[in-house]
Amino acid sequence: MSINIENKQKDINNFMNEKYFPLLKEYEVSEEELNTIVQNIVNNLNNEEYVEQLDTEDYRSLIDMATNGGIVYKDAKGTQFEDINEAFISSTLGAMALLCKKNGVPMEDYSLGNASILPTEAEEKVASFGREERIMFLTGNKEAFYIKYGNVQKKDLLEQKKELLEASKVEQAVVLDELPSVKKTL
Repeated sequence: MSINIENKQKDINNFMNEKYFPLLKEYEVSEEELNTIVQNIVNNLNNEEYVEQLDTEDYRSLIDMATNGGIVYKDAKGTQFEDINEAFISSTLGAMALLCKKNGVPMEDYSLGNASILPTEAEEKVASFGREERIMFLTGNKEAFYIKYGNVQKKDLLEQKKELLEASKVEQAVVLDELPSVKKTL
């Protein structure tokens, strides 16, 4: 094992023990859920190629490692929930930064965002989710998240398309009503 891999493993271990696991305690993660999370981390640590590619100074990558990719669901039709997964990561980073500050644990600067910018749709969804969805994210249970929300997301897209179509019909009707009458003269 190279020194670079050993150093990265130490960095990962420090991040998990000092910053990530205390947050999991605050989220009241059960022993079974914690075992799943630890197994995700161990599995990824045992993959030297993965560890070699990992930037241990990028907290987003370390959270992605601990969640085993989170809830990003990939199948033959494509990838789903990337935006929600990113919102979960941002939410986790924000909570971690606040907890580190509270506990006096040093953490590199992390912006909690600009209060004058409206949240994205994914951020709004994550804010509305409860413990069950957060645990799905933390344990990397993408299948359960897909089963619960996969069809909903497709339904939402269909509803959005219908709403846009209806809005364009209303807009067309308004435009037609506003056109001046044209008299045909010979």
